Amino acid sequence: MHPDAPTADGTNRGTLAGSGRREERLWLLGGVAVALTAAGIIAVVATRDRRNHH
Repeated sequence: MHPDAPTADGTNRGTLAGSGRREERLWLLGGVAVALTAAGIIAVVATRDRRNHH
């Protein structure tokens, strides 16, 4: 259901003032950054671990 869609009693739930697509994009961008950082750390650790075992 769309956030601005009326509820069953006909009132609108509305959205928070100042929030919207921009803040949602920031959250998504932050999530992608965290995921890429974690993947990079895992790759570095895995590479180091491989070097130590050979």
